[in-house]
Amino acid sequence: MSPAGESRPRRIAFTLAVACVAGALPQGLHLPLPWMIGSMLCIMSLALSGVKVRMPRRLVNVMIPVLGVWLGSGFSPDLLGHMVQWLPSVIGFFVWMTASGARGFFYYRKVARLDTATAFFRSEEHTS
Repeated sequence: MSPAGESRPRRIAFTLAVACVAGALPQGLHLPLPWMIGSMLCIMSLALSGVKVRMPRRLVNVMIPVLGVWLGSGFSPDLLGHMVQWLPSVIGFFVWMTASGARGFFYYRKVARLDTATAFFRSEEHTS
């Protein structure tokens, strides 16, 4: 299945157009990182469903550091000061993930009788 023809420039243009539209919806809903998350989820969904999406590797390599700087610039001293308040939530999350993973591991190992490695990786998949 091909979106806008088989030519490389058309696939790149299609990918960029879809990514732009997909970023607008989360932006309108005031979600965090809307242009990154909306575009990423939409393009990933299209690619997994068989649509041929394309982005030149050189452009991807240029955008990775740009995204890193963009995300890093969102951390201010004020935000870092608030991180202390998150400590109880982070500890609770860690305890929950550990307990949930252990529960899943026990189930897959003892009840489903999977080998140790398979039980471990299956249990981690379902910890959230």
